[in-house]
Amino acid sequence: MAQLPKCVCRRTLPALALIAAAGLAACSNDGEPDPQSVAAQTPPTTTTTPAPAPAPSTTPVSVKVVDGALRNALVCIDANDNGACDAGEPQARTDTGGNATLDVPNALVGAHAVVAMVGTDAVDADFGPVTVPFVLTAPKDRTALVSPLTTLVESRMRATGTDMATAEAVVRERAALQVSPFADYTAAASGDAVNTSTRAIARLVVLTTQAQTAALTAAVGSTDLSGATITQADVNRAAMSAVLGVLPVLGTAVTDPSISGAADRDAALNGFATTVALAQTGLTAASAPATIGLQKLYAQAPTALADDTSGTAALRALRYTDATSWFYRAIVQSPADTPPDAQGRVRYYDLRRAPVSGVVQTWGLGSSYARRGDLFWNGSAWTDCPFGTRGTTTVRDAAGRTNYVFCGGYSSGTSQLTQTSIEGRTLASVIQQIRTLPGGDSGVSYAAWGPSDLGALGDAVFPSGATLGFQRNIETAYAPAYDPTVAPVAVVNADIAAGGDATGGNSPACGAIGATTPFASYSSTATSLDAVIAANRGTPCLFRPGTDPEGSSSGPRNEWWSQSTVNIGTVVPTEDIRPTGTGTFYRQTRDLRFAFTGEGQVTYYNCLIRSSGGTGRNCDVAGTGSYTIQTLGDARVLTITTPPASTAPLTYERVLIERGGVVSSGFRVKPTTSDTARLNLVAANTVLGQLGLPLIAP
Repeated sequence: MAQLPKCVCRRTLPALALIAAAGLAACSNDGEPDPQSVAAQTPPTTTTTPAPAPAPSTTPVSVKVVDGALRNALVCIDANDNGACDAGEPQARTDTGGNATLDVPNALVGAHAVVAMVGTDAVDADFGPVTVPFVLTAPKDRTALVSPLTTLVESRMRATGTDMATAEAVVRERAALQVSPFADYTAAASGDAVNTSTRAIARLVVLTTQAQTAALTAAVGSTDLSGATITQADVNRAAMSAVLGVLPVLGTAVTDPSISGAADRDAALNGFATTVALAQTGLTAASAPATIGLQKLYAQAPTALADDTSGTAALRALRYTDATSWFYRAIVQSPADTPPDAQGRVRYYDLRRAPVSGVVQTWGLGSSYARRGDLFWNGSAWTDCPFGTRGTTTVRDAAGRTNYVFCGGYSSGTSQLTQTSIEGRTLASVIQQIRTLPGGDSGVSYAAWGPSDLGALGDAVFPSGATLGFQRNIETAYAPAYDPTVAPVAVVNADIAAGGDATGGNSPACGAIGATTPFASYSSTATSLDAVIAANRGTPCLFRPGTDPEGSSSGPRNEWWSQSTVNIGTVVPTEDIRPTGTGTFYRQTRDLRFAFTGEGQVTYYNCLIRSSGGTGRNCDVAGTGSYTIQTLGDARVLTITTPPASTAPLTYERVLIERGGVVSSGFRVKPTTSDTARLNLVAANTVLGQLGLPLIAP
């Protein structure tokens, strides 16, 4: 092989020569070996950088579960959102402190609620072995603590579609909580008053949920309104929804002397919870198929609402005896109401009709034609709601939800609608379906919805375009209101309002009042809230035992309280509250009253009512609260807080309104959650036409 020239540019060497030259020393310009080339012949030392470790596919999520600290509760990320812990979902059991750590796939972190299933194999650190299973939850973005109070927030979010902050604020207000629902009340000092109250409310939520769940056991396995089979998870969620509905009752119950002063407080709470679950929520094993089925229907994609340039309507309530005795209510949109405005809201109005003294009357707001002129505070003025007053509502979203403001500000809330076609079905069969719903609407019981005689509908069927809808209304606020036609509040003379013991003659003012003494002779119209406060201090007149003309006795206690207390309302208890041996001296009705017993403070009373004269008698303390006065336009409005649990059956809260130089006994309707049935315009006019009633013309 020929010797290579000393200095040949390596770029020009053919591949074979390069290979041959690989073993030769490189040359420099002068023919001497190139030191760098020599060095380059030494193989370099290489350092291999290890490949980065793969990112973890899961994240540890710490959870604490409490009523008291709950041991052996099954905790999971509810990946399929069904309210239960299923196989394949990240789950763990809690330790003695109620703690567990879940190994959660990254994609599920913060994406689903946490569920804690507390079975009879669980132990409560404060209350012992669990005897009735229950379920607790926490919102997907606040999973560190799972408690009865976080369960309320998560349930409220799921029911309304609202964000966590809004749901938390509602729960805190309704339950009269002084701390956040996400605070760990088990970690606070047990003797602290606020913590004691919080613990009691949380415990009452659990007990009421357990009682409600037990009452629904018979519904498991039956078919609901949607056609599906009711599961235990369905029952658990329905029970919590029912508890949410009576939350104000639970929040005030813990201050009731019969509970707060009980020797065995947990037993007192348990007894109260059972009463609430069985008598006040309205949810029973019989009504569960409708309630649970509706919830499933709401979860489905709603049927799209067809555009109708001629207007729309929804018939909510119908009662029909004959051509002279009937009533109906509908929500109506005219053609001009349906296009959304710049804020994305559409308009609607309320239509109520009934014959009054033989003449068909139409009005907007009020349980009757006589109450159409009730005045309410709409945020800027005191006004009524004449027929045609518009409310507003957002356009329904993909879940059928909307936010509404009713009658120009009388009330507001959220709703969710689902509807199905009833084309070809008989009118009678659809009304029979409506009659399976619990409760009622606008004073019409669903059990009696429609004509009293279904035979009046014959074999008529619904035409094309007819739909039956169900709507869940979750009311969030009502305005204070009053009936201007009712006589204003009266106050008694100061010497009688002061009360006293008339049995020994040391209270001549009280002693001068007899059963036939005209009320007007010792009372006057209250011209200010200050006059009402001064005259109602809870100081009764005490009388000797007495009898009524028919011979009924007052019993040893005969106290007159209505001259120094303000009426909240009356309720009819399930138990007989009349003292033994008093016969008909008292009515089987409880009178609920309050008095002003300190600066900004009130005391509540449960009282009897004397049959003769209807006065409040023999009152017992039912709790304490406070009052505030605010100026709304040209009025001063007095509102009382934390009324006692005995007021739960009332559908309103009492307010006093000073306006125009007089004081009126006003009200504010309690926010509720209700399911209403509704026939669309085509279906409504089909039924109304069959009965010969005025049709709805938007």
